[in-house]
Amino acid sequence: MSRYDIEAMFSQAGEDRDPVLLMYCKDLAIWHFIVIANPNISIEFQEMRYNLAIKELEKIQSGKVVPYNWPLADAAETPNTFFHVASNPRRVTNY
Repeated sequence: MSRYDIEAMFSQAGEDRDPVLLMYCKDLAIWHFIVIANPNISIEFQEMRYNLAIKELEKIQSGKVVPYNWPLADAAETPNTFFHVASNPRRVTNY
């Protein structure tokens, strides 16, 4: 998720936080607390939410999903950036 300005997203507070990112972070944290404490709650439901959060974050990381209103990181373009276009060298052939 290096394409996004993680510092800016996680430094927001209150109503300025992104609700989707907050939901995914809560699902991940809840699952890890369940693993540590193992309380008597619906483990199957929390495991499903955890797996859903992981799958969605993987889609965001791979670029298949672009979240609305997430700030992009300021980085100079290099040949190794996320999107690169190139073509074959022009051939000079006469028939």
